[in-house]
Amino acid sequence: MKNTAIKAFAIPFFFSLLSTSAYSSELLQYGDNEQPPCAGEKRIYPSIAEAIEDFGDYYPENNSFKLINEKPLKVRLSPPAYKEDTADVKEHLVKRAIVYGVYRTFINSNNDKVTVVSYLVDSSGGKKLKGSPEYTVTLTEAQALTIVSKYVPVTNLSELIDDQCSFTKEFNELRYDDSGKKGFNKFFAELIKQSKA
Repeated sequence: MKNTAIKAFAIPFFFSLLSTSAYSSELLQYGDNEQPPCAGEKRIYPSIAEAIEDFGDYYPENNSFKLINEKPLKVRLSPPAYKEDTADVKEHLVKRAIVYGVYRTFINSNNDKVTVVSYLVDSSGGKKLKGSPEYTVTLTEAQALTIVSKYVPVTNLSELIDDQCSFTKEFNELRYDDSGKKGFNKFFAELIKQSKA
């Protein structure tokens, strides 16, 4: 009976030592000065295509992402949707994709100008959804910062993400402002207007 009790205690204790040891080696490997996964220069990817792929919000496989041109940079983001979706849902999906493409580009790559095209693709087949809204914007990093800083108090676009590379609560409140209370429609209109200037 005594041996069984010792074994019952020893096995979990052994595994807890292993996991503590692994955790300790992680601490030693990273050290006290280790930055979070998306701090500083770690947020910069070699290309916007790699950033988009890593974040997993848009994919070439379902035709929701396409790198049209590297220089000058031009990308297409096409959220999947259904023909039965309401017009306002379709409109918001396309507009959010534009905002995502513009700000991800400047936050997570070394590009200072981008053209983002957006229209919907059919969720079941990946082809362009008939009757989809479609927008194209071309902006510089400085223009994008000037516009967003009117709605979210930032002095640098990297302030729109947290240390895990997710958009901040304040920026998401603007991006997902379907009611118009946070000023999304005005914000988006400014992006379009600046693009045409």
